[in-house]
Formats: sequence, structure tokens, C-alpha cells
Amino acid sequence: MSRGADNNSFMRAGPNETARVTLALSNQDKGGGPDSYTIIQIHDCNGAFADASVRDPNGKVSRGWVTKLCSNQLTTCP
Repeated sequence: MSRGADNNSFMRAGPNETARVTLALSNQDKGGGPDSYTIIQIHDCNGAFADASVRDPNGKVSRGWVTKLCSNQLTTCP
């Protein structure tokens, strides 16, 4: 696994580590860290990346490519 695929705090425009970041899931100014986002649906997978729709604490839905999905990112997943 490449170094970029280990980074699970960003949503990207494509399924690779050099794709444009579309959302910082750890942005405290926008409602918290990765645990604050709810995975709504997984649309596709490509290697270590999953195309996912997520909802932020304010109800806004975003879709993009993420890695290391977990139901409780910070406390129970390696």
C-alpha cells in the first residue's frame, strides 16, 4: 500500500493519492474529525480506495474517494 493510501483524513476526486482533495475529513472548523462523518453509501471500489457518500454533522452530503473505511475511525480501527 502506498503512503497516500494510508491517509484516511481526506476525500479525493479520484481513486489515487495524487487526486485533488475535495474534503478534509479532519477539519475541526467544519464540524470535527473523521468520526463526525457518517458513511451513507459505498458506490465503488478501486484498490485501497472506495467511492463513498458521507454526511457531515450539519447534514451536508459529499461524495468522493476515501481510504480505510471504518464505522468508528478514531477509536476502534487500526
